[in-house]
Formats: sequence, C-alpha cells, structure tokens
Amino acid sequence: MLTGFSCRSVGTRARCIPRPHTTTCSPRAASGDEFERAWLDADGDLAAEPASLHRTLLRSSTESGVYFIVSDWVDEDGFRAFEDSAVHLAHRAKLHPYRSSGSFTTMHVVHALEAVGARTVSVQAVRSFASAEGVGVREATLAVLAGRVDDLLVASDFGFRVWLRAARRWGLADRLVGHVRAGRLLASDARAADALREVGCSEIWSTAAGSTEELVRYLLGHRQVGRRVVVQGDGVSVAEWCHALRGAGAEVVEVQTFRFAPPVHADLLRRLADQVVNRQVDAVAFTAAPAVVHLLAQAVADRRRDALLNALADEVPALCVGSLTAAPLAVARGQVPVRAVRLAAGGYRMEVRGQAVVLNDELIPVPPGPIAVLRALARNPGRVLSCAEIRRATPNWAAVDDHAIEQAVSRLRRTLHHGDLIQTVMRRGYRLVG
Repeated sequence: MLTGFSCRSVGTRARCIPRPHTTTCSPRAASGDEFERAWLDADGDLAAEPASLHRTLLRSSTESGVYFIVSDWVDEDGFRAFEDSAVHLAHRAKLHPYRSSGSFTTMHVVHALEAVGARTVSVQAVRSFASAEGVGVREATLAVLAGRVDDLLVASDFGFRVWLRAARRWGLADRLVGHVRAGRLLASDARAADALREVGCSEIWSTAAGSTEELVRYLLGHRQVGRRVVVQGDGVSVAEWCHALRGAGAEVVEVQTFRFAPPVHADLLRRLADQVVNRQVDAVAFTAAPAVVHLLAQAVADRRRDALLNALADEVPALCVGSLTAAPLAVARGQVPVRAVRLAAGGYRMEVRGQAVVLNDELIPVPPGPIAVLRALARNPGRVLSCAEIRRATPNWAAVDDHAIEQAVSRLRRTLHHGDLIQTVMRRGYRLVG
C-alpha cells in the first residue's frame, strides 16, 4: 500500500501525468492569444477521431510563450493511424505558423501511482531550447566529418534542420549531407524521416514505436564494438542513450542541437530542497544529469548542500534514469559525511536516521528535537556532552536553551521505551551508554 507516499520527478519539463502522447511547443513571441484561438479551432480535427480520448492545452506559468499540448489516445495503433493521415497534415498546417520550436514525446502509461494512494508532483529543474549556436555544435560537426559514419540517428526533424542551417552558415552543409548519407540513416519518427528526405536521403530506418529510445535499443541489440554512431540530440535525456552506446563499445559523436539552463525562478529548486531536507517527500526521481547539477548548485548557493545530500543518503531515495544522471550525486555524496549514525552501545544496536531510529531492528519515529539530541550523543557514545556541546553539534540550535534540551531528552526516553539508554550525569550533561 502506497498511501501517503510522495515522489517528485525532476527534469526537463518532466510530466507526471498519465498521458501517452505529449507535445511541447513554443509559439512565437506576442502570438500567445492567437495560438490559443488557433488551437481551439484546430481541436475539432481531433475530436472526430475515434481513437482520441482527450486533448489539453497547458500554458507554462514560468516561461512566457511556452505551451504543453497533451493528448490521450486509446492505443498507439490508433494514434499512428491518425499521424499518417491527411487530417493530421491539415491539423499541423493550422498550428505551424505559430510554432518557433518544439519537441515531441510518446509515453505509455505503466502504473498510475495516484491510483494506489501516492501523490506525485513534477518540478522543472531544467529549461531546454533548440539552438545550434556556440562552439559545441560546430566542433561536433567537424568531428562527424573527420571519420566515417556507420549510423546517423536523427532524434527530431526540428533539431536536424537547426543543425543543417548552422552548417550552411559555416559552408559545411553539402559536405555534411554527402558524408552522413554514406551511413545507415535512422529516424526517430515520421517527421525526422521527412527531414532526411528533404536533403535527398531515401533509405531510412525507423522502429514501430517511433522514438529515439527504441532506436537506441535496436542498436544495443547488435554488436557495437568498432562502430561509429552520430546522434543528433534534441534533449538532455539523449545523453543517457549515448552513454549506453559508448558502454556497448561504439564511438559516439553527439551533436546537441539544444541548450539547457536552470529554471527561470530559483524558488522552484529551493522549495524542492526544502521538502527533501524536511523529509516531506519519500523519493525524488531525476530524469537528467543537469537537473541534479542545478539542484545541487542552488543548495550550495543557499548553504544547505550537506543537509540536502544527507537527506538523500538516509531517508529520501534519489532515483535516477541512468548512471550518467546519478554521477553528479555520487561525486557530491563522496564529499559529505553520512548523517545516519550506526553503533552498538550497552547491548543495543542503533541506527539514527533523519526522522527515526532503528533500535534492535525496530523502527521508531522520533520528533526533530529529540532526534537531534540523540544524533549528537550517538556520535560520542559513552562521553558526557553538556548542553552547550549539544547545541554546537546541532545546526541552527544557537538559540535553544538548556531547558529545551532537558525536555528533548525526557521526550526521547519516553519515545524509545528504554530509560537506561540515555544517562544523566548531574551538573555535567548527558551520555549514551557505552
């Protein structure tokens, strides 16, 4: 039973909503109202489709001009049939004039946690937007041209066209197209395939699922040692797939036709850190490495990195989509001592966690004040600690008086049901039995 369980999903516009097909688009500046009216008018095209269940237009509350289009379908076959139809082409034509950039994601509902009592919330920890500016894309393009191309994986039509426009400015477009055409061409979906056909490519591979992830899974199902794979990526999640291909032995040239940045409002990350430190969530799911980096950077700015990492170490599991996403946490975690204290004292086995104590295999919830006292004593088993020493060992306790510590000790004894575990040494302080 998951009643009361809460989980935060952190990443690039991560959506914790049970919808199998999500499109994100960014209408051009100053055209938001027009776009909304056009979308309402065009929605009639989908309303008549028997496989279409529900459509929703969401406007971002943090980024001006950014919209999320969410559609729910009976099954993927029904959606694919619509996607290849003339009705869909007409539908896209109505909205295309307002679209300056965008991305498309297909999702399958696996489990709806809310159905079993959990509460899930998404947090935007990364902003990403299409771009081929900067040294990175030019260097990647030159790297592509410097060797053979066994496979070219195109993640999105928009990103591929952005890449080609940049290559034309550098005078490399014709050379690039001729070079990659010699390899096997893999398109994530029908639109990516269309972008390849526009430059004269004809033999294009794809998968039935129509996603970049499925293409990577296809490649991983075959021997990759010695192969050279070029991946045009349009989102931070592509980095994990490139990492998997490198792990299988392929040489991967990643062309990132996007840039990413922290959220516009730092309070999004600050509130998330507050909830983790205060143990108000039971798990945090990270969908990309930059999400981890941005959360840790904000915690450093707020002088609470150690508190955040200790919370993630003892009571709030950090769930990562892959080893690349987990890497920033692993590096940071190695620089901070673990707050969970484990010891054997006076015939007791004890582990002091964030909000509870495991005493002889029994999990006992403990309020914040008493557990702070216990943590200080458990780090010094057998040694007498004065109230002043307990204050110094506990963050933010400078204003706590001796009487409050006495009350915390008294409540701690009642909570643990073991009166002999904590001893009072008259006029000196308290100690945990050694």
